[in-house]
Amino acid sequence: MSTLQKGSKGEEVTALQNNLKKLGFSIDADGIFGDKTYNSIITLQTIFGYDVDGLAGPATQKLVEQQAGYGWNLVAARKVVPGTAGS
Repeated sequence: MSTLQKGSKGEEVTALQNNLKKLGFSIDADGIFGDKTYNSIITLQTIFGYDVDGLAGPATQKLVEQQAGYGWNLVAARKVVPGTAGS
């Protein structure tokens, strides 16, 4: 599993983008690691307490795959606010 970053292209990027879409990020799976993919990775790394570098290395890619498998979703996560009835 190679580290993906801004400017990366190909099937690995497309697979990452498809999983990010499953997680609720509004991006196109075009196989090009651009600004939207970068911002999605930054957001995910921040939410899950990872080092925030915008790179999709092996650990971040594994996180994306696992969370997609668990059914985690950004939209649902944003609805749960600490201290409210939803938390």
